Amino acid sequence: MGFVASYGPGDKVKFERANNGREYVTRVAIGFDDDVLSTVSVVSALSILGGGNYEFVFWIAEATDGVDRSHWNGAQTKLLLPDREARNLALFAACGSVEVLLQDAKPDVIYQNTHGSYMPVTALVKHEMLNDQFRKNGYVVDAPTERHGRLSWRMERVT
Repeated sequence: MGFVASYGPGDKVKFERANNGREYVTRVAIGFDDDVLSTVSVVSALSILGGGNYEFVFWIAEATDGVDRSHWNGAQTKLLLPDREARNLALFAACGSVEVLLQDAKPDVIYQNTHGSYMPVTALVKHEMLNDQFRKNGYVVDAPTERHGRLSWRMERVT
């Protein structure tokens, strides 16, 4: 049967939250793959950087037989989440995690970086959707800077 979603469009998503006062993490199980008996989750974090600023990161975690595998790019996630609907659920969960993390951490400055270099337009559109979540939560998002094909956005809280 393959991937079976844990929730559908419009359903309320329940985020597991953890923090140690410096690092903030959310995780939400978005589905189960009954072919390989794995749970698929979206994990997002605000990770502390030198100087006290934060970096927003997110990835897809696949848990099978007690082993977590991290998937960081679209090529990997397309193998795990083969249909568009499942990938949209992952994006919806990542976008929702932004508000949860900001409620917990309330950082002044956050950076977000592409994981790879020279990302396709479709990946950049997803980053822009995530940036919109920061804007909705009172952050100004600077235009990205580029270094060796990787893009970096700086977000600063204004409210």
